[in-house]
Amino acid sequence: RFERGDVDEVTFDAPDIGAPAALWIAPESHGEWYLEEVEVTCSPGSSMATAAASEGNAGTMSFPCMDLVGGRDAALELRP
Repeated sequence: RFERGDVDEVTFDAPDIGAPAALWIAPESHGEWYLEEVEVTCSPGSSMATAAASEGNAGTMSFPCMDLVGGRDAALELRP
């Protein structure tokens, strides 16, 4: 998991809070890794799915990064 060149998928349940304005990403240990982007896909019918669909994103929001995560910074803030 989380190896060079891999695409990793993490699934979790969360309350329907609408479309996130930002995400904060940090490695669990003191490592450093390159992150291309985070895509958040929401459950059909949720307020986040409705917001994403209104922007033509079919229920998925993209948070681009293209940077190293960890190392010099404890966490990196990503915005859509």
